[in-house]
Amino acid sequence: MKTASFLPLLIAMGLAADAWAGWVVTYKKDMSGETEQQLIEDGKFTDGEAIATGDTLIMLDHKRKRFWKGTVEGLCSEMKQFLAEMRASLPPEFRAKLDEPVQIEVRREELGTAEIAGYQSQGYRFYVGPDLDSEVWVSRDPRLAAFLRDVAPLEAMIEKFGSCLGSPMGGVDLEESPEYKEVTKGAWIMKESTGESFGAGMADEAPGGGKLLFKTVVSIEQKDVPDSAFEPPAGYEQVDELMTFMKQQ
Repeated sequence: MKTASFLPLLIAMGLAADAWAGWVVTYKKDMSGETEQQLIEDGKFTDGEAIATGDTLIMLDHKRKRFWKGTVEGLCSEMKQFLAEMRASLPPEFRAKLDEPVQIEVRREELGTAEIAGYQSQGYRFYVGPDLDSEVWVSRDPRLAAFLRDVAPLEAMIEKFGSCLGSPMGGVDLEESPEYKEVTKGAWIMKESTGESFGAGMADEAPGGGKLLFKTVVSIEQKDVPDSAFEPPAGYEQVDELMTFMKQQ
């Protein structure tokens, strides 16, 4: 009798969970103050510039109203070909340097905890060799458990692409290092910034140099996301060759 009395409550809870099937993550660009959003639902993702659904990727060119569509494997293969062509165009002495074995230590430093967008987060600073490379704040706050579960397919896709591409232009790929993966896998990056070693043009420039800030999460909300958000806008033309698409960007 008591079990039966809980049925209406369980049904209501199930309907409430289904009522808001997607997630909207809002970021603020630290220097400009502008905001941007990422939309996530049922293993699908978009930030307005790219769309990921399952193993399918769509890259958008809003300026020319066109898009490229393919798989992770296809993107990786074509990117390798593109980078190989870039290497071939470099002077021989520079190519030789790229082929030299790289033994650079990646070092991680803990920064403590802070609350970002209302979620408990842990900060880390990463050094590649002697240089500060980046500062990352991640969260595994228990209140994000459902969100982290829903974004797991996106994390798997990113990891798959990173493992496939490797470092074809030489150097150290911080995001593929064990030191980085150990603290970011299964978490959400709430804030990240680069060190001076990135140089200008990679992010918003801090006046007078110094640390360059990317963006900070300001909210993670559960909301309905329309199916149209995960499709190219109406009227956009498909470009079959990725290299053609990228070279005309």
